[in-house]
Amino acid sequence: LFDKHHSWVNAHGIMEACYVGKLADSDSGAVTSPSDHEAAVDVGDPAMASSEPVVAGVSCNLIVRGVLVLAETASFDAVDLCALAATCCELRSCAATPAFWSTLDLSRLARPTCFFDEGLSRSDCFSGVCDLRLQFCDALTDTHLEQLPPALKRLRLDHCVNLTNDGVRALAACCGHRLESLSIYWNVHITDAAAVMLSLKCPKLTWLSLSGCKKIGSRGILTLASRCRGLGSLNLTRLPLVDDVALGAIIQANQHITELRIYACSQYSDASLVSLGARLQLLDCTGLEKLTD
Repeated sequence: LFDKHHSWVNAHGIMEACYVGKLADSDSGAVTSPSDHEAAVDVGDPAMASSEPVVAGVSCNLIVRGVLVLAETASFDAVDLCALAATCCELRSCAATPAFWSTLDLSRLARPTCFFDEGLSRSDCFSGVCDLRLQFCDALTDTHLEQLPPALKRLRLDHCVNLTNDGVRALAACCGHRLESLSIYWNVHITDAAAVMLSLKCPKLTWLSLSGCKKIGSRGILTLASRCRGLGSLNLTRLPLVDDVALGAIIQANQHITELRIYACSQYSDASLVSLGARLQLLDCTGLEKLTD
C-alpha cells in the first residue's frame, strides 16, 4: 500500500530490501505472519493484531515500524527523510522520534551547519543520531564539533577543509569510547597530534579513514597502533610521511583487518605488509612501485 501511493520512495527497490512482513488481511483485519521472507518484527503477535488500529486492512503500527526500518537502513539523506516525513500524519509522528533520525546525512542541505548553530544537535529529537555525515562542508568549523549528538558512533567529515587538530580533539572528547567509525578524507590541516588524540580517546575504532591527510606521519600512525587494536577497515591512502615501520606496526596490531587501502604511497616496500592477517579481503596497493611478487 505504501509503495502504491508513494512509489517515489521505491525508485531503487528499497522497499524489497527492507521487507518487514505481510500486511493485514483486508477482510478480517488480522495480521498474517510472513511466508516468503523473514519478518523484521513479530507481525503474528495476537496482541498486536487485536490492539492496533487497522486502516484499509493494514496495521498502522506495522507501517510505522516498517518505515522506521526503512529510514534506518536505506541510504536516505536529510532531504529525503524530510520529504518522507511530510507524506502523512503518521510519518510526521515518526519524525518526532529519535529512531527516525538515527542515520543523518546533512551533506545535501544548503546550510548544514544550522544543525549545530540552532542547537538541533543536542535536542531530544536528534538524541538518537548514531551515524552523522557532513561531507564537502566548507562552513564546518572546529567549534561545531563540540556540539555533536550524544549517542554518536559513526562520523564522516570528508573534505571539510576548515577543520583542524582542535576539531579532532573536540570530536574525540565528545564521542570517546563510543566512536566506532571515522572518516576524515582529504584534510591538509590535521597532523600527528590529531592521531594521538584519537588513540587516547577513541580506542574502540573499527573503521578509520585518514585518506589524503598528508601531514599525518609515522608518529601518529605508531600511536594509533599502540591503542587502537580493533580496526577492521583502514584507509591510509596518500600519506607520504608514513614509513614501512609505522605501517607494519599498525597492521601487526590489528590482525582482524579485512580492508586495507594504501593507494598512492610509493614509499612502502614488502616489509610493511608481511604481517597482514588471514582475514584480509581487500587490499588496494595501487602505485606501490617497491612491492614485489
